[in-house]
Amino acid sequence: MSSFYEFYNTRYCPAKVAGHFIKDEYHFYFKSTKSKLRYCVEGIYHEENFFALKYYCKTHKLSKNRYSIHTNTFEANKIIDSCLQAIPLLIDIYPDCSFVAVGARSIKSESAEPAQNNRRYKIYCQKLMNFFGSNSDYVMIMLPDISGMALVYVKDLEFSSLRTRRRAIRQRIAKIKKVVHDCYEDIQILEI
Repeated sequence: MSSFYEFYNTRYCPAKVAGHFIKDEYHFYFKSTKSKLRYCVEGIYHEENFFALKYYCKTHKLSKNRYSIHTNTFEANKIIDSCLQAIPLLIDIYPDCSFVAVGARSIKSESAEPAQNNRRYKIYCQKLMNFFGSNSDYVMIMLPDISGMALVYVKDLEFSSLRTRRRAIRQRIAKIKKVVHDCYEDIQILEI
């Protein structure tokens, strides 16, 4: 038995997003065999050479809070494992890119959890550590202030001095955080 659901459709879409320049956008779709719900994983490729990964249940696609709404199917681990299957597919196309996942705050009835260090962020950290923990091409950076986890590509820096490498990694992280703050604030601002 597989630990993730297979994508049944992958669709390329030209991106039209305000703010920072978006290079590309990919959508991956899968269906839960348990709940029969369909999910969309969005991979948005930013000018700073990183993908922002987000997912939602397709029944919520028209909601402004689509990334935050619970489905109450109690299969979060398998859903997130399924979402992570997009990363190797995107690496095949863009082998030197970085990744960031931002854990949207959850909504239950009239309440919402805090934006920082939320439950989804904690799950992403655990899953990405398991998925990429031994990959020396990336440095994993926890970004609790935005409930994000970044996989920063560093293989191109392997022959740099330690000081140069650290400075370059800090610069990449700062650029990623700025774009995430500027472009994905809507993930943390809920309309209740």
